[in-house]
Amino acid sequence: MAIANADVLPSTAFILDGGTFSTGTGINETVGTLNLSSSSTIALGSALHTLKFAASNGITWNGTALTITGWAGTAGSSGTAGKIFVGADATGLTTAQLATISFAGYPGTATILSTGEVVPAAQLPIELSAFKASLTDNNRSTLLSFSTATELRNAYFLIERSADGLRFEPIGQVTGAGTSTVQHDYTYTDEHPLKGLNFYRLKQVDVDGQFSYSPVVSVTFGQTGGLRLSPQPVADQLQVSLEQATALDGQWQVYDFAGCLLQSGTLEAESTEFRVPTATLTQGAYVLRLVSGQSVMTRQFQKQ
Repeated sequence: MAIANADVLPSTAFILDGGTFSTGTGINETVGTLNLSSSSTIALGSALHTLKFAASNGITWNGTALTITGWAGTAGSSGTAGKIFVGADATGLTTAQLATISFAGYPGTATILSTGEVVPAAQLPIELSAFKASLTDNNRSTLLSFSTATELRNAYFLIERSADGLRFEPIGQVTGAGTSTVQHDYTYTDEHPLKGLNFYRLKQVDVDGQFSYSPVVSVTFGQTGGLRLSPQPVADQLQVSLEQATALDGQWQVYDFAGCLLQSGTLEAESTEFRVPTATLTQGAYVLRLVSGQSVMTRQFQKQ
């Protein structure tokens, strides 16, 4: 089915049940709620025009494929010719529904902009297949090793380090492979790691200056400042023991590896032991941070 004039379709449910629906050249059309019953195609006409569906959350969507042809532009941004909208904001389609939509000539599936426009998802600049940190044989430095399965316009990796998992600073740089579809292995040695816990992450920068961050990895170097955590991994209660009592009142804090504060509590002066409730935490790695006066100590722990 094809349309040649605007305002010819009903404002009720618009059902795609196989076949191809073609939009006219330069025609702006507002349609009813989009429903996908079986694999179908939307063929966008040339010239700047829009196809607007009513807010489409909660619609009938049977998990089949929707292919969009004729779309032009840069993946992840607004189209330069035919545009498709599904409501006034980014709630028009669920993640599962977007995963069934593909754009001819663009890899991957669809995403939705804050305006409600459906566009091809931007391809990630790199596909990181491995990233780990380990002490060298002499225990005097940290070896970072990481691998990429694919790279897209990758200029370089900035190596960043943190003492608390929150505030990162650059310590080195590794040149990327540009654009590649084969595996590349990289290493970087931190010759002067911090005493205690060291957190590392990669800041990947492409040729246009755009960047993204890797997950965070960590390694302990030397002494940990007299801070002991048990058991490891923990279930409901984390026992914290200090070799020296705190001189001032302070605070304990629990962060995830994205830097979000999840829990906190009071640390009383002269404390040498206390417990942190962990029952509500999900399985994974966390950072305990103790602040007392000018003293800051951090330690990683695992929740089972």
